[in-house]
Amino acid sequence: DANVSEQGLLVMNHEYINQTFLHNAGPQVDAEGRRPEDEVLREMNSHGVSVIHLEKDETTQVVTIKKDIKTRRCHGELSFRYN
Repeated sequence: DANVSEQGLLVMNHEYINQTFLHNAGPQVDAEGRRPEDEVLREMNSHGVSVIHLEKDETTQVVTIKKDIKTRRCHGELSFRYN
């Protein structure tokens, strides 16, 4: 069928974090109320989306992940352009 695609993109949103699980000692705050930079970066990188390029074998119907530029993890530190 000309209208059927054997490829697709699966996009998963990563929006919720639990600081207790991200940091061994839980989230830290210094006397001035500041957070350690490495904890902040870890939390920022935990948010975002994963884009996974999938391909289905026409004969076996097995779905595999294509390792190409479309398969990626997008987060707040990633710069990109809209086309």
